[in-house]
Amino acid sequence: MNIGITGHQKLGNTELKRWISEELRNEIRRLKPTMAYSCLAIGADQIFTRVILEEGIHHTAIVPCKDYQSTFKKSDLDGYVELLNLSIKIDELDFFNCSEYAFLQAGKHMVQKSDIIFAIWDGKKAKGLGGTADIVEYAISDGKKVIHLNLILKTIITYK
Repeated sequence: MNIGITGHQKLGNTELKRWISEELRNEIRRLKPTMAYSCLAIGADQIFTRVILEEGIHHTAIVPCKDYQSTFKKSDLDGYVELLNLSIKIDELDFFNCSEYAFLQAGKHMVQKSDIIFAIWDGKKAKGLGGTADIVEYAISDGKKVIHLNLILKTIITYK
């Protein structure tokens, strides 16, 4: 089984990040996936990727565009590079410049490769094309199961 992640980059406090990690770990242990997909963005993607790697699950990095590294702040770049180097495969899309459209396509690519999508999200509309809400909507329309870790309610909601 393959799993993927979509979620917010800005997650706030340590307590919330701890809750996300614990809930992801519990769900991942229950599901026993063999492959995980993420774009390694800061926030949800990197928390997810660290958990799956700690659980011994293989990871494929989805790189939305050739200049993806330029979208990271200097302080965040090391974390991205570290996780990229721990990935067993890298799927790089054919966009040179990063754009909302490239991010949308990367999210769709992740959905297409995954059986189950984790959404670490407040449940609100996307702030730009390719945001978490867009990817969740696409996953549901594609018939994928979505496990939503609701950041406002601190609950798990499953959509199928």
